[in-house]
Formats: sequence, C-alpha cells, structure tokens
Amino acid sequence: MRRFKNEPVPRPLLERVLETATWVPNAHNRQPWRFLALESAEARRRLVDAMAPDYQAALQRAGLSGDEIKVKTGKRAKRLLGAAVAVVLLKPVHPFIDGNATGIVGIAFLLLTWGAIQLRKEHPADYGLTLRGWPRELLDVAILAAVIFPAFFIGFRLWWKVRSGLDWDLPWPLWQLGATHVLVVALPEELLYRGFVQQRLGRVFTRRISVLGTQVGWAVVVTAALFAAGHFLTDMRADRLATFFPGLVFGWLKERRGSIVGPVLFHASANVFSDILTEGYFG
Repeated sequence: MRRFKNEPVPRPLLERVLETATWVPNAHNRQPWRFLALESAEARRRLVDAMAPDYQAALQRAGLSGDEIKVKTGKRAKRLLGAAVAVVLLKPVHPFIDGNATGIVGIAFLLLTWGAIQLRKEHPADYGLTLRGWPRELLDVAILAAVIFPAFFIGFRLWWKVRSGLDWDLPWPLWQLGATHVLVVALPEELLYRGFVQQRLGRVFTRRISVLGTQVGWAVVVTAALFAAGHFLTDMRADRLATFFPGLVFGWLKERRGSIVGPVLFHASANVFSDILTEGYFG
C-alpha cells in the first residue's frame, strides 16, 4: 500500500486495529508486540529524519545511483508524512536482552529461589528438588499428556480455524527445543512457583480435598493464579491468563509426588507441543 488519506484516525479504531494485529501468528511465537503510534506531523517528520541515513546507506549498498536514492528517499518521506498516523514496531532497548530475555529471567528465578532456600537454611528436597520416585512421575506425565494433548490439539485447530496440514519440518532440532524448555523455562519457573511459592502457601492453606487420588488445597489454586499473573505482566495480553489452567495441572503433579520433576517435564512437554503446532501450522 503506497497511498494514504490524510484524515485523522479515531483513537478507539486505532487501538482496535493494533489489538487485532497482536492476535495473528508470529515467528516462533515470540509475541514481539510493542507499538508506537505517531499521530502528529512533527513526530512523523522526526521519524523520517531518523530513518533517512540508514535507508540511504542500504540503497547505496544495493548499487543505486545518487539520483535514484534521492527519488526513493523523497517518495518514502512523502508517504510517511502524508499518512494520518505511522505505527512503529518497537524492539527492546538492547539486542542482548531481546535474544536472551528468557534465559535471563530463568537464571533470575533460579538464583532467587535458591537464595531464599539457603537463607532459610532448609533442605532443597523440601521444595521438590529431588529425583526420588522419578519413574512414577514420568508415568504420571505420560498419562496426562495422552489425555490432555489430543484435546489441546483439537481446540487449537478449532480456535485458529486451521485448514492446512501440519508441517513437521521444524527450524530447530527437537532435542534442542526440548532441552531449552526444560532447562531455561520449565525448571526455573517450576522451582519458583511450585517448588517454593506453592510449598510455602501450603503451610498457610492447610485445608485439603482429594482430586484424582491426590490431596490438594488452595495453595495450588493461588499459585496457579500467581503463575498466570506473572505471564500476563510480561506481555499485558489477556490470553496469557490462560496459563492459569496448566498451572493447576503443574500444581497437582507437585502435590502428588512432592517433587518438581513431574511439573518440569509436563511443563516442558506442553511448551514443546505448543511450539510444534504453532510453527508447523503458521511458521
């Protein structure tokens, strides 16, 4: 699109358009949604001036002559200045943060939780850091995956109205994807939420009921709510609150065996399954 009307765009309409744009599939499900809307002519002029040097350098590298560069730069400036509003997709302040944000948060979670355990002079096993009974936990995860994943698959296709087939040609090795989700995402989050927070809340909310043969209490529900709130605050998107429901499953697994092995494995498996569907259908 190269021609625009120079008519003001109502703010509610602009916000609705931007919100709609955030719901489209995106590469590797990174959700890079940070927008800056420039509605004033002066703001768009500053944008044009700031972009011009890099744009001209790119055209020069492409082999265009000085006159051609001048014409293209002028046309680009005219389009931006003539539009009613210019929407810019923002990047994080530093590229290192963009490429390593998940790892940074994961390390912070691990250090925070481990530090709290050490300050309290308690044993890590009290917070689920134990491999005792891991074969049974692996069986629990396999059974839950066999029940939940097919339902999630059907719901995914219905929600996104998928009509194409699943492309299994993923951009990363499956083992690498799994290892990343276990070590960088699931382990730090489960140690903090299910290992520490749920364990501590369990000493406050002592009343329990039996759910599928496992005694659980309000600690599971409250921790799942905090888990969902944490995800929401990172993106400020209402759909991130849906993590409350898998949080309940992770909490149930923690109460069932007293270890975070099951929650970590199921958490990572669910993330990998979601990534496969997202990349396989929309990548």
